[in-house]
Amino acid sequence: MIDAAITGIGIVQAPEIYARQAVRTGALVQVLAGQDAPGAPVQLVYPPRRQLIWRVRAVRDFVIDALAGESALDQGMRRSQSALL
Repeated sequence: MIDAAITGIGIVQAPEIYARQAVRTGALVQVLAGQDAPGAPVQLVYPPRRQLIWRVRAVRDFVIDALAGESALDQGMRRSQSALL
């Protein structure tokens, strides 16, 4: 899709990670900058144990912290779920 946009076929909605280089080089320009699409939901799945191994707990906590700015409502939900796990 990005290649099609570069050749002028139309516009594309793509994750920044895939379009970053084309934007840096000027092959693509960002349009509708303030109209970002919502991200896909992220789910962590692991056994429901009170005593998680430290590696699983570390990854879980990292992901929760990394996504904390997404939405105030979601953040509260993530934090409360995290406290229960």
